[in-house]
Amino acid sequence: AIAAVPPLPALQAALSRAARGAAFRIEADGRAHGPVAEDGARPMFETLTSGSSGTPRRIRRTQASWIESFAVNARLFGIGPGVAVAVLGRLEHSLALYGALEALHLGADLHLLAGLRPDRQAAALAARGIGVLYATPAQIRLLTDGRPVPAPGLRHVLVGGAKLDEGTRAACAAAFPAARIREFYGAAETSFITLSDESTPPGAVG
Repeated sequence: AIAAVPPLPALQAALSRAARGAAFRIEADGRAHGPVAEDGARPMFETLTSGSSGTPRRIRRTQASWIESFAVNARLFGIGPGVAVAVLGRLEHSLALYGALEALHLGADLHLLAGLRPDRQAAALAARGIGVLYATPAQIRLLTDGRPVPAPGLRHVLVGGAKLDEGTRAACAAAFPAARIREFYGAAETSFITLSDESTPPGAVG
């Protein structure tokens, strides 16, 4: 297991293991809670679900399955060199880990904002020219808190980890009027199953 804090060494350790075809798991406390599952034929990793339906569950994925999703998002959202991507959550959870590894794999500039107060996270979006943001609905509520967030470079807000309720969607749209809000479902266990755009009926995702 790899300790989640500090986050940059955690990512470096995970990528080093992935490059060798070894399994990895980022833990909140860094202690190994049982062995990380191995599959000699397929490089693996383990991560936690968001816990939106109860206690977070540890799941096992192949590294290749996320890499295939990275390629899809590179086309959909233009993630790549010169694009600043931010994640708000801690790396032991799948949404933040996914966003971080995707950014690094595609050559984007990664900004890890976990541990900052929501007002400082909001300020960082503008100061660092963030173009793509990965967040849960709860993180969006804390980030916006009913106020506009100056982030003129933000093009995509990718929301997962829990159902995006209409109140939070409206607050997000008001805070980031220039950004496209894309709700998705299924990234933890099975990669993307459903993904919204402007024409998606309310309630159709998740």
